[in-house]
Amino acid sequence: MSIQQGYISWFEKYRPRTIDELVFPTTLNGEKKDPQYIKDIFTKFYNEEFIRGNVLSYGKGGYGKTSLNRILQGKIIKHPRDIFILDRKIESVDKLEIWLNQTSVKSNQKLVVIEEFDRLSQQAQTVLKNGLMERYQDKVSFLATTNRAEKLDAALVTRFNYRLYFEEFDLQSVINRMAWILNQEKIEFNQEDLNSFCSIYVKRGLREMISNLEINSITGKFIFDVNKALNISGNEDYLIGIIDYLITYLKGLPLENVEKIHKNTATDEHFYQYYYYLNDILRKDLLLNFDFMYENLIEKENIDFGIKNILIQDYQIIDTVKMRNFHMLSTMSKIINDILQRKRLV
Repeated sequence: MSIQQGYISWFEKYRPRTIDELVFPTTLNGEKKDPQYIKDIFTKFYNEEFIRGNVLSYGKGGYGKTSLNRILQGKIIKHPRDIFILDRKIESVDKLEIWLNQTSVKSNQKLVVIEEFDRLSQQAQTVLKNGLMERYQDKVSFLATTNRAEKLDAALVTRFNYRLYFEEFDLQSVINRMAWILNQEKIEFNQEDLNSFCSIYVKRGLREMISNLEINSITGKFIFDVNKALNISGNEDYLIGIIDYLITYLKGLPLENVEKIHKNTATDEHFYQYYYYLNDILRKDLLLNFDFMYENLIEKENIDFGIKNILIQDYQIIDTVKMRNFHMLSTMSKIINDILQRKRLV
């Protein structure tokens, strides 16, 4: 299997485009359900091009929340004016109320999409909570996603008729999806190895699973050593701590020292000791959950706006990246450069 021009990562290539391709979770409104039961509900919405209620998808990044929204949007929306993307800007709330009173252009139903729901302004949350969602439910559905449901107002959460927890899946459904991808790529695989691989990765998210499925199939045959994988896994918190420490350490260094580190001419043993640990683990641990690491670094209170922006931008393009370990090292290089540039301005 060779990498050709126009390469598309497997996660992006096999991102679900229809309801049938989506792996549904096993928890709906806080209760365990057969994933087929949940799938049947959304298949009905999909076929009728009308969602009977509001939908909140929550859980860590890389599990399929956004894919579900895109599938429903693609089927239901027939005109760009029939969808409203509610962002964190205060003025968006005023625009939303005007938009809600307008009739649909071509679609059976209008949709309001809210990504990163927990980051919505307090004003916007209050407006939604005070009856705005119920008032237009006959012609509008709200689709929201969040990685941090615990930050949401409990009263606002109750406005969503369907609350899907995208972290718990039926293992066999996941195995079937991975086997389908390998067959599409004409990759030879042992079913036992694939079962072991999926049982380990199912808690780390579908994005990381598919990315590592691709990495383990680079030779044209799926190869997975379960013992080796288990012995070097679980380093996310450690890496978050290293990156956080290196950022703090760099900020405390004189400009001249940071310039040397940036040029890779420094003799700072303390910095390179930790940078070596970072590089070594990123290279060896094939089970790393990069969504978890980016999300937690972004949320750290001591991460300033400039560095936070770098983390957010690199996290937003992670779907298109093949080698996530090198992508995170690239993020670290950008952070070093950001610290350097700001020290030069002082």
